[in-house]
Amino acid sequence: MISHAVYLQQLINEGKLKLKEGGEFKGKRITYHDSCYLGRANNIYEAPREVLQALDGELVELKRCRSNGLCCGAGGAQMFKEDEAGTTRINFERTKEVVDSGATVVASNCPFCLTMLSDGIKTGRKKTIFKP
Repeated sequence: MISHAVYLQQLINEGKLKLKEGGEFKGKRITYHDSCYLGRANNIYEAPREVLQALDGELVELKRCRSNGLCCGAGGAQMFKEDEAGTTRINFERTKEVVDSGATVVASNCPFCLTMLSDGIKTGRKKTIFKP
């Protein structure tokens, strides 16, 4: 069994999957959030980045990435329970890193990560936790 990111990377490398020239991501700054499961648990870091680079955008790295990536909070079940005491929610901290990267597009392979990041962006804009 292989990850969808590895499979897509193989199809692109073999020429079996061709992306349209000048697609909607051309010239956009894209960043990739490493999910805990695919990244740290399975050591898959390059395949998703190679797929994103095939989109003809500019790939920018987050401050904390690959094996040093920051969890979005969902892996620790943060999306299913009440907040713990602290100064900020983990997804707000991670979303601020995304905004600070200058990326206009954020990608991840995990639906929980995408939910946590989307919630961070929506809430951050409403509460001016950060300014994109």
